[in-house]
Amino acid sequence: MTIQTSICILTYNRCDSVVAVIDSIYNLLDDTTEIIVVDNNSSDNTQLSVTKYFDKARYFKSEKNVGASGRNIAFKNALGSVIICLDDDVSGITGEMISRLHTKFGKNPRLGAVNFKVVDAFTGNICNWVHHCKVEDCSAKEFFTYEITEGAVAFRKDALDKAGYYDDIYFISHEGPDLAFRIMREGYDCIYWGDIVVSHRHENSGRASWLNYYYDTRNHIYLAVKNLPLKNAVGYLTVGLLSMLVYSIRDGFFRYWVKAVHDGIKNVPLILLKRKVLPENVMIKINEINENKAPMLYKIKSRLFRKNARL
Repeated sequence: MTIQTSICILTYNRCDSVVAVIDSIYNLLDDTTEIIVVDNNSSDNTQLSVTKYFDKARYFKSEKNVGASGRNIAFKNALGSVIICLDDDVSGITGEMISRLHTKFGKNPRLGAVNFKVVDAFTGNICNWVHHCKVEDCSAKEFFTYEITEGAVAFRKDALDKAGYYDDIYFISHEGPDLAFRIMREGYDCIYWGDIVVSHRHENSGRASWLNYYYDTRNHIYLAVKNLPLKNAVGYLTVGLLSMLVYSIRDGFFRYWVKAVHDGIKNVPLILLKRKVLPENVMIKINEINENKAPMLYKIKSRLFRKNARL
């Protein structure tokens, strides 16, 4: 038998959490399924615990914390044709789900990524919703998207290899749509599939409270400059930066918004070196997806009064 599925977990200074996640899926290990743990240079007991108690898992440690692009270490070493990515506080993957994902990818050779439904482990409510339609209308459905829920997604490895992996310029935030754009550029589709459901415990250890506000803001600039036609970039930045300004003022992180805008503009010349405007066929797909976007008033009601939105 050969490895068909690689379950990849990225972790940083969450020893207890990642141990619990590995333990929950360790029974899935066999001749066709592997578990890869990428440690983003943790300073706690992660390395000792993982290698001691889960000797059949493949463990890799980054030389430094590189954020979301640490998953690239797993991608480069994965043996499976399907790669399942989990955060170190996301659980619930079963053998039956893996089988269904393989069937899904097998039926559609142009399927590049499948985003999972993510529910809060304590309340059961939908969380980590980054897609552009109404959550109450679409969470149980299947639809095209240009988002990637990095810690709850499955990839076709061939699509990843062709598109390239996560760009390390982002650290965290917006690396998902950037990768989705490149997967779509290669002729693959990205979808959300509400039939695959995982639980998120929302561990906050190892993450500073200002991260969302700084990186969400700065990376709006990076994503637009790197990928979008000028007209689309202007509209995207206007809405995105103003929204982050409101959230930052509301939650007391205004200075991080200012720093993010400053750093984003300062680094525009470097991002322009990476600029590759999305072709017309991809922009058409993006516009078709946007036809189902939730109205602005809906977004204001759902986000303006909800503090500390999680990445």
